[in-house]
Amino acid sequence: MNAPIAFRETVTSADGSTEEGTCTEAQASRLLATAVRRGYTVEATRNGGAVIVRTIPGTADHWTPTRRHTVTLEPLAEAGKVTDTMRSDLVIIGLWPAGRNLAARLNAGTGRIDAGLNSIPRGAAKRLIERGLVTVTGDAVTVSLSARLAMLAQDHRTETSEPPGYYNSLGADGRPEPGLWTRKRFARHDSTSVASCSCRGWSYPAEDREDARRRAHGHRQEATAAMLRALGSVAA
Repeated sequence: MNAPIAFRETVTSADGSTEEGTCTEAQASRLLATAVRRGYTVEATRNGGAVIVRTIPGTADHWTPTRRHTVTLEPLAEAGKVTDTMRSDLVIIGLWPAGRNLAARLNAGTGRIDAGLNSIPRGAAKRLIERGLVTVTGDAVTVSLSARLAMLAQDHRTETSEPPGYYNSLGADGRPEPGLWTRKRFARHDSTSVASCSCRGWSYPAEDREDARRRAHGHRQEATAAMLRALGSVAA
């Protein structure tokens, strides 16, 4: 039996041309693992998908600019916000460790998901299936790739602070220091911005807000790559 289609795939080549297609969860997993192994940037999205970017350097003489080859994976069923209750159910199914837990089964008679001594009620099980948070193969139930990507993106929501901007600049003697003259008084400009993450384990004081946004993307990409490596090591 053919594996079900799980993702829409959009490929935007370096020349700007676009191709669209579909892929199974296994195909998406291999694609993401290969991208991480080759050092491409991979970033999880909150809908349970991911964006892969391969940067193609330009030439030293600047005749050929730097280009990007992008692959966007979007799940057919958007994961949406994964609640604490849903996370608890996914742990029962086998969220941790990162690998598959083949002990979870869908009970065709009751509609429940049974995993050892634990059981997920029919209504909750139905929501997990409809939102693509679990993959059902025969009666075996596993946590889907889409669920893992969505939860990672949800756990790593980043933000950047508004730069302070212009501020009054007075010396020790109370007189204005050299700076930019405004209509009111001498002032200096502060463009710094801090990037921070909801994981509470990362922040970065950047030179400006654009730099902070780049650092935030970099943090999410590192977190995504770490998760995909962990999945690969367990699967191996």
